[in-house]
Amino acid sequence: MLRSEWSESKLKSAFGHHGIAALCLMAAAFAFPCFAPSALAQGGTSEFTLTPASFDPDAVAPGGVSSSLIQVGSVNGFSGTVNLTCQVTSQAVATDPPVCTVSPSSVTAPGSVSATITTLSDTSTEPYNITITGTGPTTTYTTPALPITVLAVTPQFTLSVTSSVAPTSVPAGSGAQGVVTVNPVYGYATPTPGGITLACASISPLVTIAPVCSFTYPQNAPNLQVTGT
Repeated sequence: MLRSEWSESKLKSAFGHHGIAALCLMAAAFAFPCFAPSALAQGGTSEFTLTPASFDPDAVAPGGVSSSLIQVGSVNGFSGTVNLTCQVTSQAVATDPPVCTVSPSSVTAPGSVSATITTLSDTSTEPYNITITGTGPTTTYTTPALPITVLAVTPQFTLSVTSSVAPTSVPAGSGAQGVVTVNPVYGYATPTPGGITLACASISPLVTIAPVCSFTYPQNAPNLQVTGT
């Protein structure tokens, strides 16, 4: 009894390209469906195709996030469910390697899903390869690897004005206040002993007796301590 479906790999190994054409003619005579290689879209199976975009950005610092939009196409009118997963690999053993998630984890073809790469502050700084696997009712396809790199960075900090100086106009002898926030980046922590000391870079316009700019630290400490969080 003839089977109604053959996988592309089985057809190629058993008959070769010319044999497939002959087999399709034979299948047509018996009213069986036949899937020749020309009917298969590149990057997929006899049911569906996967077309992932490059991860954006393709390089992140530890703690960074990247994403890719994946188009799930339909082949020969297929409208079934495709389940999707993603895998992260690297050449070296990684500490807290990136985590890849697909949302939603299944889609009805044709459709699209998003793959998200999440890294931690101590994720090993090295290149990684991401592959996306789609599984339909009878076929499975895994995409070629997509690259993403976790960059080596130097811990540091940034400054932001949380509250602008107010009031903006005062009579002589009065004062105004503002709030400046120190933001640790990439796990920055002040050395022990030590701390961050803030100062006003300049006060304009230049006058004979300029206003005095000073900073008060939490708990009246001589400087600011940052723990990296």
